[in-house]
Amino acid sequence: MIYSVNFLDLTEKINPLAFSKYLKDTGWNLFQTKRKDVKVYQYEKDDEFYQVTVPLEKRLADYKDAMYKAIITVAEVEKNP
Repeated sequence: MIYSVNFLDLTEKINPLAFSKYLKDTGWNLFQTKRKDVKVYQYEKDDEFYQVTVPLEKRLADYKDAMYKAIITVAEVEKNP
């Protein structure tokens, strides 16, 4: 049997604080912003600059899209599918 996985829906299962801790622990730098409902992290590697926005509240309209984009960017940096 073949199962279909909706990766956008899976983002709701990710704890944004745990993801933020992972980023901090793996060398991403927190960029200060005025917003309290998101955290912005930056990373430089091999003369490349990356930035991710981690939504902290699942009630945000673009929570799924923002979290998915952040995860894809981190996976790209780590060369991890």
